[in-house]
Order: sequence, then C-alpha cells, then structure tokens
Amino acid sequence: MISNLAKRTTTKTISRKISSFQLKYFLRNRTSQQNLVLLKRLLFGLLSLLLLYGIFFHIFMYLEDREYSPINGLYWTLTTMSTLG
Repeated sequence: MISNLAKRTTTKTISRKISSFQLKYFLRNRTSQQNLVLLKRLLFGLLSLLLLYGIFFHIFMYLEDREYSPINGLYWTLTTMSTLG
C-alpha cells in the first residue's frame, strides 16, 4: 500500500512532466510562438502606458499641490484605465 506522502509526490511529479511536455509541444508550433511574441508586445505596451500615465498623474497632482506615493499613482492610473477604457 502506498502512503499518502508517496501518492502526493508521485502526483506532483507526473503533473510537472505533463506540463513540461505540453509546454514543449506548444512552443514547437510556429503560430503559438508568434502569439507569444504578440502577447509580450501587448503586455509591454500596457505596462508602458500604465507607467506613462502614472507619471502624468504625479505631474498633475504636483501642479495642484497634492502629493501621492508612487503606488497610489499607479493605483489611480490602473483604476482609471480599467473603468474608462
């Protein structure tokens, strides 16, 4: 009889093997590689806009004599971007 610890270890090992096999198979496909490149570009663009608008937020708040932390600036920028589009 296999102990619970051995079952959990075996299950984790199998799931790691399956996921690594699936990843290798996924990356062989040229279309999948192109989609990953496009996804990276999209994420880079979104993060760039978030940073840029966060900087604008701090400039506008400085002009209004208000001070916010950088985290607050990013929070307000992300909230505005996600609700107003």
